[in-house]
Amino acid sequence: VSKKLKEMATKWQISVDTATQTNDNLTNGQRDASAVKGSRGIVEKADHCYILTKINKKELEKVKPLCRDGIDNTPTHILHVFKNRGGRWTGIKIFLKVNMGNMRVRDLFCTDYELSVIKDIQRTIATNEDEIDF
Repeated sequence: VSKKLKEMATKWQISVDTATQTNDNLTNGQRDASAVKGSRGIVEKADHCYILTKINKKELEKVKPLCRDGIDNTPTHILHVFKNRGGRWTGIKIFLKVNMGNMRVRDLFCTDYELSVIKDIQRTIATNEDEIDF
């Protein structure tokens, strides 16, 4: 299936986003290709790969100093980007605030895997109430 999706995306120059399950390596702390359940071909054929996890208490304590004051900028999830074919950014974590009620997502900040902030790809956090809506 992943091979055919890749062919269609290339042929029609469209983005095809899919998801798959993770395996036990995720519970052991792996946030890379080894945590993807199934064939290696899934990761090999993909142009971009990441794992979305809820932030745990340990991770939250480590990044607390990076959270901005004011509106609630406490991350709820982390996007662990481990593959970005042809792109500059890989091996990074994007910390997100996800409202599970309406599925709105806000990027808060980005770090490398050692939690050093990557300023080149920081987004300005909105202060407009309509955009915050959390």
